[in-house]
Amino acid sequence: YKYLKANGIDKTSGQVCCKRCEQVYTMEVELKKVVEVCYIVLHNFHDQNNRATLKWLTPKMLDCEKCNQVACVTPVTNEKKKNMNWLFLFVTQSLGYCTLEQLKYFCKHAKCHRTGAKDRVLHNTYILLHNQLVEPECKLMIVK
Repeated sequence: YKYLKANGIDKTSGQVCCKRCEQVYTMEVELKKVVEVCYIVLHNFHDQNNRATLKWLTPKMLDCEKCNQVACVTPVTNEKKKNMNWLFLFVTQSLGYCTLEQLKYFCKHAKCHRTGAKDRVLHNTYILLHNQLVEPECKLMIVK
């Protein structure tokens, strides 16, 4: 996160689709939300039993910027796995929309254990992304 700030990167974007107006568009999100999500990951880490919370498994839909409807937008995740914007999904807490196969792909390339149910692999994905964004002394350990 410090690297992103130092290089003037303050937003991330991702493709989203509205379930109401059916528009597909690019949504931008402020990267300062990284701090909020990292705080949530850190403070819920010991209570999770190496499993993703229900909130992560069934993420809240985002609000549509086109038709102004509430809770009707989901990220587009069916693109090639190597092109997915994992930072956008992390910041919007939308990783739960990914398939188990997509989550395993991320864990594989982060050199992490990737077998198990979706709640465990999703938990590991949040921890891995958290660890990539925080200072070394704030990293969390994944239990295999």
